[in-house]
Amino acid sequence: MAEALFRLPLMMLTFSSVVLVLGKLTLMPNQPTDVKAAIALPTHVPLKGWHAIATQPLIPPTTAIAQTLPEMVVGNIYTYRRDRTTLTVAIRYLVETDPSVRNLLLKYGEPAATIPFASTIQQQEETGFYSLYSTQEHTYLSSCINSRGKSTVTEAQFNQNRYRFDLRLDRAFPVLLGRETLRDGRCLFTVMSIPLRDSSPQTTERLLKDAWTSWYQRWQPQFPPPRP
Repeated sequence: MAEALFRLPLMMLTFSSVVLVLGKLTLMPNQPTDVKAAIALPTHVPLKGWHAIATQPLIPPTTAIAQTLPEMVVGNIYTYRRDRTTLTVAIRYLVETDPSVRNLLLKYGEPAATIPFASTIQQQEETGFYSLYSTQEHTYLSSCINSRGKSTVTEAQFNQNRYRFDLRLDRAFPVLLGRETLRDGRCLFTVMSIPLRDSSPQTTERLLKDAWTSWYQRWQPQFPPPRP
């Protein structure tokens, strides 16, 4: 008896969902959209404690440009100044991407750590996970800002966010109507860097952590829309 009572609302919900999807497909067929025309990153991004001095677009790798639906939709590189210190922030809006930051660093030609990558991963309560490391010339902080949940560095962390925040009942109708994907594979791949010529690694690490907190707080609530 209890099983029958549970089955009836489930069948009604399924039937209603199918009707809504059919109605949407009939009355509002999908129209082709130019992704780059529909999605753009702002040319000016304020960052607490830093003065913005320049913004330049980032070009996808040649192999990505040749793809019909490349994972990199758009990207910018922002430059800031604070006293004698220069902060550079590269951000790429990626869709259906490999969520491993280590792999993304290699794919997009960003400097990677010379020590075991796992040892570079740190965590902030406010933002989530990030990778922090230094080369001979710069200190770097890199991470993947998620559309839902806190930032991630590894594929396992990214997938944990997907299971926790994507598979929810309140997303059922947007997914069924085609407005969202069941598994949201989007990422704001961010790489921040500060030269070591004017500061010690300890100082640059502190500056990067503070800048990362402000950067994350700026982007996560205003995550770009899904690919049209």
